[in-house]
Amino acid sequence: MRMQLRRLIKQFLHTKQFFGAGGLEMTDEIRVTIAAEACMLLLNRPAG
Repeated sequence: MRMQLRRLIKQFLHTKQFFGAGGLEMTDEIRVTIAAEACMLLLNRPAG
């Protein structure tokens, strides 16, 4: 499951752009955290 999550995160980061609001600087840590949270929703999701 961990490898699948890493694959999803890499794909997410490769296909999305991030913009900070109110002057927030988007760091790699923030990007990875957002991607990980989003991709956790996809794990074990039924196909279809």
